[in-house]
Amino acid sequence: TAENLELTKTVTRTIKYRYNDENGKEVTADEVQTVTFTRSASINLVTGDVEYTDWSAAQTLEEVVSPEVANYTYDKETVPSLEVTNESTDSTVYVIYKPVAPTTTPATSTDIQGKPQTGTPTYKHADGTELKPTTDNPAKFVGTEETTIPATKDGKTVGTYTIDPTGTVTFTPNKDFVGTPDPAKVVVTDPTNGTTVESSYTPTVTPVTPTGVDTGSTGPKNTPQSGTPTFVPGHKDVPMDNKVPATFEDGTTSKTVPNEGTYTVDPTGKVTFTPNKDFVGTATGVTIVRKDT
Repeated sequence: TAENLELTKTVTRTIKYRYNDENGKEVTADEVQTVTFTRSASINLVTGDVEYTDWSAAQTLEEVVSPEVANYTYDKETVPSLEVTNESTDSTVYVIYKPVAPTTTPATSTDIQGKPQTGTPTYKHADGTELKPTTDNPAKFVGTEETTIPATKDGKTVGTYTIDPTGTVTFTPNKDFVGTPDPAKVVVTDPTNGTTVESSYTPTVTPVTPTGVDTGSTGPKNTPQSGTPTFVPGHKDVPMDNKVPATFEDGTTSKTVPNEGTYTVDPTGKVTFTPNKDFVGTATGVTIVRKDT
C-alpha cells in the first residue's frame, strides 16, 4: 500500500515604490506577486520508498506598470514580466521616485522714466498645471527674506524692488534712471514635492525728455522787452514741475552780457531783457532751463 502527498512551493516577487528621500518613504502599497508550484509524492508504506512526480511547469509573473505620481518621475516605467520555476527564489524590486522641479517664464516690462512698473514671473508644476505662490507658500527674492531690496546697475543703486507673496515684483526707479537694471531674482518652492525654481523680472526704463520752443522779441532802443519760451512735457504722465522755478542754464536768474544788457528770468520762465542805453541790434540769446516732475 502507498500514501500520496501533494507538495507545494511558492515564489514571490515584491515590488516596492519608494521616494528617494533619506527615509525612503513609501509612495504606495507594495505590489506582491505570488505563484505556486506543485508536485506529488507517493510513499510506499511497506518499504518506505518515496517516488516524486515532476514539479508543475514554469509560470510567468506579469508585467506591472508603475503608478504615476504628480510632479515626480520614476526610474522604472514598468517592472517587466518574469518567468519563474520551482527553483526560482523570492525577489524584491524597487521603483524609485524623484521629484521634478517646476518650470518658469521670467517677466519683463517697459515704462517711462520715474514711473513704477511691475512684472510677475509665471510657474508650472512638472505636470503642466499652474503653480501659484501664496501667502502660505510665498515667492521670495533669492538669498534673502527681505521683501524690498535695492535695484542696481553696474554696482550703483538705481531704485528698489519689492515683492509680494504672489510673486509680483514692483520696480520703483530713481527719477534720473533710464535703461535696464540688473534683474530681480525670485525663487518659488513647489509644495507638492519640495523642489525650487528660480526666475527673474527685468524692467526697462525709457527716457522722458521735455522740449523747449525758442522765442524772441523786438522793441525800440533803450526799452526793456520780454518773451516766454514754451516748454513741452516729454510724456503726458510727466508734466513740467511748476514748483521748481525756471533758471538760466548756470542756475542763476540774472545774467549780464557785456555791451548788450541784462537778462532776468522769473519762476514761470518769462525772460526780460533790459538793454544798455546805446545798444541796438540782435542781442546774444540766453538758455532757460525748466524741469519736469
